Amino acid sequence: MTLPQFIRHRWKLLLSALVLVVYGFSGGCYASELPDPPTRDELALLAHGPLPYRVVVIAWDPAEAARRHQNGTAYAQATLQWLESSGAFESVRLGNANDTATDLLASPTGAYCNSAVVPMFTILSLGIIPTIFTDRTCEGAVFHALQPTGERSDSVVIRSELANRVIMGWLAVLIGALPGWTHGDVGTDRRARQRAGVAILAYRSHLMALVGGARTAP
Repeated sequence: MTLPQFIRHRWKLLLSALVLVVYGFSGGCYASELPDPPTRDELALLAHGPLPYRVVVIAWDPAEAARRHQNGTAYAQATLQWLESSGAFESVRLGNANDTATDLLASPTGAYCNSAVVPMFTILSLGIIPTIFTDRTCEGAVFHALQPTGERSDSVVIRSELANRVIMGWLAVLIGALPGWTHGDVGTDRRARQRAGVAILAYRSHLMALVGGARTAP
C-alpha cells in the first residue's frame, strides 16, 4: 500500500530532524573557527621537514606542579600531543630525565590559558540561544640536549598560543559547515597542526645549535 504524499513528507521531515539531533549531540553543536592558513614564509619553513631528532617528554617539575596544585604527568601528556601533532621531530615519546636514548628532553612549561565557558543560556534554551566566545589554548616546552657526561645543556623555551572563536548551540551545526570552521575541537585540524609546526620550527637553528653544542661538549 502506498502512503499518502503528506505522510511521506512528514516522515522525511521527522527523519531529517532525528539526523540533525543525533549529529548535534555527537559534536555538531560545537563549532570552532580554524586558525589562519600558513603564510608563504611559513609554508617554506614547514617544507624543510622535521628535525632529525628524537625527543623524550618528561613530567613537569614535581615541586612546581605541586605548588600550583596541578598534575605534572597530565601536562606532560598534553606536551606530547602538541609535539606529535607538530610533525617537527623525527620521533616524540614519553620518558624520564634519565633517558639517554634521546637527542632532546622536553618538559612542560606549565602554560595554561583555556578560556572555555559554561553555556548556561544554551543549555537552558535546549540549544536555541547560542553561546559565542573566544577560546585560547597555550602550549609550551623547555628543551635540553644531553651532553656525553649526562649533564643537560642550556635550554630553549618554545611557546605557542591559539585563539579561535567558538559557537555552541544549534547554530553551530550550520556555522561548522562553512569554510574556515570545523565541528568539534580545532586541535586535530591540519591548520592547528601546521601552527604547532611553525611555532617549533621557527626555532630550528636554536635547537640544532643546542644538540650540536651538546654533542661536541668535552
